[in-house]
Amino acid sequence: MLNPSTGFSSTLSQDVPPPATPEGFFKNKRVLITGGAGFIGKALCTRMQSLGAVVVIIDLCACPAEISAQAIEWHQGDCTDMELLARVTPECEVVFNLARQKKCYQVFHQFVVRSPARDILASELGSHGIGHGVHYPRALSQQRAYQSFGRGRSFPVAERLAGEVLSLPLHPWLTKEAALEVISILDRTWRKK
Repeated sequence: MLNPSTGFSSTLSQDVPPPATPEGFFKNKRVLITGGAGFIGKALCTRMQSLGAVVVIIDLCACPAEISAQAIEWHQGDCTDMELLARVTPECEVVFNLARQKKCYQVFHQFVVRSPARDILASELGSHGIGHGVHYPRALSQQRAYQSFGRGRSFPVAERLAGEVLSLPLHPWLTKEAALEVISILDRTWRKK
């Protein structure tokens, strides 16, 4: 018989343990982070260590000073090196692939601005047929999928910023004239408020 709230059979849902918390899931697991010398990689390394994980990093760069003091396993090399992967990955239970390919450059596709009048700016851009985006209208801690990670706490800065950020169009085929039109509309709208 299906449980209407979960979609699972009642016997199955009793046999399946609840989802693990991050603290329980990562404890004592070997976690491989490729691209660990980058900004996100360093932050992820610190977080995984705080959750009790054994952190293993593969990166083209030498180990940064702020990481070398931490108890991690660092491998300087290319994450496409099959011999290196064969040595490092067999015991890793979790992999975060943050590495970029060699000679791969960032493609900037968003230009994000903050304004307490974000909704007014978005409306004005929309009325002129200019695309824009609000990628996270609610803070992650307010989204159902992530609520267990916040443990019911409030994150006032993230919640405020979620109501203020607006992504403006930015792409390789954006003409100078179109960019100036966006700037002009934003300037007029900001001056009105």
